[in-house]
Amino acid sequence: MFGELARLHGDKGVWKLVHSGRHPVRELAVDGCVPLDVDTWDDYRRLLESVPS
Repeated sequence: MFGELARLHGDKGVWKLVHSGRHPVRELAVDGCVPLDVDTWDDYRRLLESVPS
């Protein structure tokens, strides 16, 4: 699975791989907020602007 992940670009391909059924996948509950998806420099800048200094 890791070789396939390394060849993917963007999160859309990852979801296709996860839902393909070719690999075991486990969903885990976690405490706290869901982290923001940061894929671009603009996403990163928005993240920085949202954090109190």
